[in-house]
Amino acid sequence: DCYKEYKIEDAKRLESERLLLATASPADLGGKIYTACAACHGANGQGGVGPALKGQAQDAIVSMLTQYKNKETRGAQSMLMWGQAAALSSSDMTNLGAYIETL
Repeated sequence: DCYKEYKIEDAKRLESERLLLATASPADLGGKIYTACAACHGANGQGGVGPALKGQAQDAIVSMLTQYKNKETRGAQSMLMWGQAAALSSSDMTNLGAYIETL
């Protein structure tokens, strides 16, 4: 019985999450991805270990992430960013740029 209840609740949760994602704006979706960026770039894009991102335009962010994904060197942390960007789709990059533009 416990497992059956768990499966029902899990299905409800997944459906709710699917609906939320289907109606989310690009910036909302980017905000979810940005949680992995915040450790180095700061919760509000103010910088830290990594440079500040606050004030950057969406196109600039997408361009930088694309360069990192192509393993281009952009600075001292390029090797770290190559790994981060490798996991991002073009949609992820666009959404991240949309979010960062709101900071």
